[in-house]
Amino acid sequence: MTQQELCEKLDMPPSQVSDWANDVKKMSLGNAKTVAHALRIHIDDLYEWIPVKPTERKRARRRKE
Repeated sequence: MTQQELCEKLDMPPSQVSDWANDVKKMSLGNAKTVAHALRIHIDDLYEWIPVKPTERKRARRRKE
């Protein structure tokens, strides 16, 4: 599917989809769900997941507090 076809299917402007594709803007979770559904993929396929060690998660939580 081309970006243009995706835009038409989602009823979104081409600039919005282009911004996501080029990492100019991040898509909201709601938009990610909509895009994944339109592409018939799992939402996880839209993201690059970076594993975080449990000790790093604890440190990150402490910094927020």
